[in-house]
Amino acid sequence: MSRSSEQQLLKNLEDTIKERITWNIQNGHYSDLDRDQILEDLQDSSHEMIDGELPIYYHDMAKLLAENTRFADVDDSGMLPENPTVWDIITASVYEWLSGEFFELACDAVDELMPELRLPA
Repeated sequence: MSRSSEQQLLKNLEDTIKERITWNIQNGHYSDLDRDQILEDLQDSSHEMIDGELPIYYHDMAKLLAENTRFADVDDSGMLPENPTVWDIITASVYEWLSGEFFELACDAVDELMPELRLPA
């Protein structure tokens, strides 16, 4: 699973969210929950899912930075160690970006996999 482009990272995270929803449906964990409760459950486990999708190879991180320099800066410097390396900065920045995209991906996945809960247009 490649993690060297923004599209790949988003697709990987989307797939992870869908796998989590599918597993919970198959095991009856969502049978008594409404859409908001399911989204809250997904949000509670968002850190775990996002952590699993972060790039781990320097090559992937360098390619991400080359494609988009926004990954050279972190909004929340508290996420960084005391003397961060460039790799720490890229990883934290990607984490922030994926965190910002998570809720929309989760909403779309719930709507796709559980259409009976979809909000009216």
